This record gives sequence, C-alpha cells and structure tokens, in this order.
Amino acid sequence: MNIEYNQLEPLLKATPGFEDGDVNAADGWSPFPGNMNQLILALHPYLATLQRTNGMVPEFVNPK
Repeated sequence: MNIEYNQLEPLLKATPGFEDGDVNAADGWSPFPGNMNQLILALHPYLATLQRTNGMVPEFVNPK
C-alpha cells in the first residue's frame, strides 16, 4: 500500500515499536525507503544528477 511521505511519520509514531518515527538503522539508512515513482528515460544524465546531489532534492509541492 502506498503511504505518502507526509503520512509516514505519524503512522510510524502511532505504531508500537516505532514511537520515534522513521529513525535511521545502524547502517545510516531508513528502513522505509521511498518510492520515486518516475520513469527514467536517459540513465546517464540521471546518474550524473544523483551523483552531484547525493540523491537529495529540495522540497516541492505534490498536487493531487
């Protein structure tokens, strides 16, 4: 089931065993990775962007 990013934290905090929310695991990564929901048409430019930004993007509006 899809859970929107802004709904994950409250859901986890209300779940026994996850009262602290989405806390990184010992390896430094979230146990709840996101789904990027996008098509990649040109892998090389996409990879270059990921390397340049370390996969981080600024907040954006997600209209429904």
